Amino acid sequence: MNLREKLSSLTQLGSDHVPAVLAISNEYSHSIIPVNSDIELSRYTCLVYALGFAGQTEYEDIAGLPHVNVFAGKRFANWLLANGHLQPLTQTEIPEGTFAIYLDVNGEFLHIGICTADLRLNSKWGNQGLYNHCLLEVPESYGSSVSYFQPISYPAAIELFKDFAASNDVFFE
Repeated sequence: MNLREKLSSLTQLGSDHVPAVLAISNEYSHSIIPVNSDIELSRYTCLVYALGFAGQTEYEDIAGLPHVNVFAGKRFANWLLANGHLQPLTQTEIPEGTFAIYLDVNGEFLHIGICTADLRLNSKWGNQGLYNHCLLEVPESYGSSVSYFQPISYPAAIELFKDFAASNDVFFE
């Protein structure tokens, strides 16, 4: 087993995940650093984090509508990609704030992180921890194919989320 396989095997949720990741450094060398979160870790995922939706009432009011299955997850990420709302980065230098998106062999979304100034990423691992890590210091299930995209602001992202919701027959005022 390697580090990425071990990370994929961890099942702890929220803040219980952090000590488990730190504990495996005795067996597998890594530079993964937990990032503090003011919001309960189990309440948001990687895309919610990257788009700035975590803790935002406007997003939570839509995603929390009863009998509705529309939230900022894989379907929304693939919708953003398919409709050209995420612009690929064409330069070779990766600036801070860039979205690093992990894709499967079919180009489908698996995970997203935000590039930091030191060529590392901040990313939220499902309903587990929020971490600063090297590109491939992530669970194996996130794949190894990474593409870079220009970030989008919260105001633009929330409007796109509303469009996505409407395209899924979710209407609100």
